[in-house]
Amino acid sequence: MEKNLINIQFFGGLKDFFESTITIELPTESKISDCVHKLIKQQPHAKSLLQKCAVALNGIIHKENTMLRHNDQLAIMPPYSGG
Repeated sequence: MEKNLINIQFFGGLKDFFESTITIELPTESKISDCVHKLIKQQPHAKSLLQKCAVALNGIIHKENTMLRHNDQLAIMPPYSGG
């Protein structure tokens, strides 16, 4: 089975659970949602935060059903507020 390497950058409170940047391996035909589920398996305590995050794929915000390709860049960003 072929695999895709996906590069991920984490922001905000996600850095409490993950290094700033990691690379994970996913089967081909994986979606953003598959990536998020794999991250939840790696860090179950981050589940509630990961489920609220926006995900940018190669610099553009995408929905969870978007397909991933080898060497894609994901940025996972928790909700933020300020003023």
